[in-house]
Amino acid sequence: MPLKHPRKLALACTALAGFIAVGLIAKPQPAQARVIIGVGIGVPFYHPYFYRPYYYAPAPVYYAPPPAYVYAPPVLGYSCDAGGYVCPLHHPKPVDAGCVCPTYGGGRVGGFVR
Repeated sequence: MPLKHPRKLALACTALAGFIAVGLIAKPQPAQARVIIGVGIGVPFYHPYFYRPYYYAPAPVYYAPPPAYVYAPPVLGYSCDAGGYVCPLHHPKPVDAGCVCPTYGGGRVGGFVR
C-alpha cells in the first residue's frame, strides 16, 4: 500500500517532534512584567528593560523636645510687716516668709515679709 503524500507526512512528523522537543526542554517560568518600546529597523531586536524594585522607606520618627524648665527666682521682700510695726530687713527674704521686728520697749514681734 503506497502512501499518497509521503513528504507531507514526514514534514508533519518532524514538526510534531520539534514541538514536543521544545515543550519538554522549555521549563515553565513565572511571568515577568516589562515594557518594550521599539523602532522597526527590519530585523526584530529584543532588549528587555528591568525596572529596579520599589523601596518603601519606613516613616520618619519624630521625638518631641523635652519640656522647657524655666527657673524663676522667688520674689524677694525687703521689709517685715509685724502688725503695727514695719522694719527693714538686713538681707532680702522670699515674700510671705516669717520675720521678726524689734519693738520700742526692747521686745520682738513676729510678722511676714512684704
